[in-house]
Amino acid sequence: MEIDGSVMGRCLVDAGVSQGSPVSPMDSMMYTSRFITRVEERNLECVGLSFVDDVRRVATGSDVKGIIRKLEAFARESIDWVQTWGL
Repeated sequence: MEIDGSVMGRCLVDAGVSQGSPVSPMDSMMYTSRFITRVEERNLECVGLSFVDDVRRVATGSDVKGIIRKLEAFARESIDWVQTWGL
């Protein structure tokens, strides 16, 4: 990688997103984008909020039980995605 004319040496990354690297935010976004897209496509009635590697879902409604159902659907989808990718 080259930034402002300064070239970084190579480094071995065994798994996950490297910490402290200037490309870590982009790596993380590319890694989680499928998850975010999948949840949005399934219209689980939750609004997505994300920043780098933090993903949040917010559900609104007129009764607590309805909100809980929406968040539980999101949680099930999250678990399914994690298991699909072996995380």
